[in-house]
Amino acid sequence: MCAAFGSHLRSAYFEPIVFLNLWHKQWSFFEANWSKPYSVVETLKSLRLSEEQKHILFGFILKFYGGYPIQHISTNSAVALRLLEKAFLSFPHDSPEKLYCLHSSHVRVPTILPENETIVYKYDEGDVKVLSADNDLDFYFSVRNIPNSELVFQTFEYFETGPRRGTFMPLIFLNLLWEQQGCTRRNLKGKVNSTLEVLKSLPLDEEQKHILFGFILKWKGGYPIQVFDAEEKIFYKLLEDEFLRYSEQTPEKWFCSKKYWVESQQKTFLPNQSVERESSLNLPDYVQIEVHQPEEDRLRIELCRYYFDKFHEEKNIDPGKVFKLLNENKLPYRIALLNITGYLDFLKKEFANGIDRKLHQLLGKILSSHERKVRGNILVLNPKSIEDRKAYTSHGHVSKAENDLMGL
Repeated sequence: MCAAFGSHLRSAYFEPIVFLNLWHKQWSFFEANWSKPYSVVETLKSLRLSEEQKHILFGFILKFYGGYPIQHISTNSAVALRLLEKAFLSFPHDSPEKLYCLHSSHVRVPTILPENETIVYKYDEGDVKVLSADNDLDFYFSVRNIPNSELVFQTFEYFETGPRRGTFMPLIFLNLLWEQQGCTRRNLKGKVNSTLEVLKSLPLDEEQKHILFGFILKWKGGYPIQVFDAEEKIFYKLLEDEFLRYSEQTPEKWFCSKKYWVESQQKTFLPNQSVERESSLNLPDYVQIEVHQPEEDRLRIELCRYYFDKFHEEKNIDPGKVFKLLNENKLPYRIALLNITGYLDFLKKEFANGIDRKLHQLLGKILSSHERKVRGNILVLNPKSIEDRKAYTSHGHVSKAENDLMGL
């Protein structure tokens, strides 16, 4: 860090010790308060520094954690870092920090719109306030409230810089969505048709209802809808029909689809040491950052792509506790556990086209194991299988996995 202010990129801009003291105080504040991801970043953005000084500070906080882009992991720390990354990249000019604080496997910087641009919103808070919750953005960005932080980011950015920029303020729409999907969940049991009629009769115009219906579907996994409860299946299919009945071609018809979610998760960046930098950049040695992605983080991201949390929540099984069991055990136990919860059958049907070999390949990727080991451990769960039970031992972990699942 000192090198950047001594003889390299920012020489004579800050005295090294002055910047280190500034950085350390703000970094300590950031770590102490990232349980409120949105507020802690807003506080840093309000520091009495120039925009360029804040840009430098934010860059070096990101660099301390390995550089940006930040991995899409559902922890409050990662959420806070992603929000800080947005603030860092909102600086409208090129800067040495956009290279120096970049993760070592990246070369391109994403474009972020300047934050000081004035926006006139089509719908204001008064249009939907009585239909909405009263949460702040810390509520939505806290993984304690919403474990799927990627879903929150996608929704927030869709209205902040995406296709519906200027339609709703992100917080106003999140509060509308939260209240209406909550009312739907609370009233659905035994009242499928009346619950749908309540949504259809909300005092919103047709465009507002279309957007709302789309995001209710998106937060349920996207359409075509896939749920396990019989009444929910009927309700969400009817809501899907209402959503698609809107005559215009809208961005929601792609953004709220299951296909969009799956593709967006497959494109999520994971740092990879095999990615080579473009030689034309001639980056100095001190820009190189050691790449390290803990296995726990990698596993969490992989499972998130294939509806792990949503599947287990639908089964009334705590996905966090199932993940903890997976993370603490090896492949034979993992296969036994996922077979008991039904997740193997779900993966096979939804993501492997019902084909065993594709399932084995997919699980090998998710669990960082060889396809043959996955296949063997699945086969020995069948008492009639002639697979080698000494080489593959998942059948010996079934009782323990069943006991571990009790009460989840």
